Amino acid sequence: GFFNKREEISDCLKKIANLIFIRNELIDISNGDTDGILTYEKAQKLYKKYPKLFTSQKDIFEKVNDARKKIKFIKKSVWLGLKKYFHNTHTLEWNTCFEVITMQNTFSKEDPFQKDEIINCSRVWKINSKNLEKNINYLKHQSKSNSWIVLSSILSNPNTPGDILHSIIEKVSKKKGFEYLYEIVTRNPNVFFETILLITKKKDVEIRFKKAAIKMLQELARW
Repeated sequence: GFFNKREEISDCLKKIANLIFIRNELIDISNGDTDGILTYEKAQKLYKKYPKLFTSQKDIFEKVNDARKKIKFIKKSVWLGLKKYFHNTHTLEWNTCFEVITMQNTFSKEDPFQKDEIINCSRVWKINSKNLEKNINYLKHQSKSNSWIVLSSILSNPNTPGDILHSIIEKVSKKKGFEYLYEIVTRNPNVFFETILLITKKKDVEIRFKKAAIKMLQELARW
């Protein structure tokens, strides 16, 4: 299998590193444009900046495409591996429910296995801008969960509304063991200013968990 061959893993990591480097450089040369999308004009600038790293502008496009193909292949391999693992470790009913989720777009708090972490994380990650309105009640219900993995999935989903993000942080701010969620929510584009403020004002939390929120607050202060 793919993951048993060291040279192929090494090749995979190299191509992903290329993609990360190129994307970061694209953002850096784009004057505030943070999409990281490769265009002919950007490839031209990047090639002029690093003529020894790339053979041509075409080489930059080829490296990006190679990395994307490899990532797509890895995601497929991981997905198939997970499905095989679940097949061997969970009941037929559970696996049937999991399969249904992959084809479903609307969820309810009355759905089967409503307390199962893997099932709920899968449901959360199926929620997007198109089906968000139909799943708001489900998201609100899951935001009351005490599962670290479910809450982190909700906070990581870029479609989760700011009020739900805030309610989660407000709740976990009164508990121990959820501190890393402060860093996760800071990356969400919908996070409220008051949520960031709440995190920075926490006096009983290690600075490493508040660093991202403090940085964001400092950047906002410059505007």
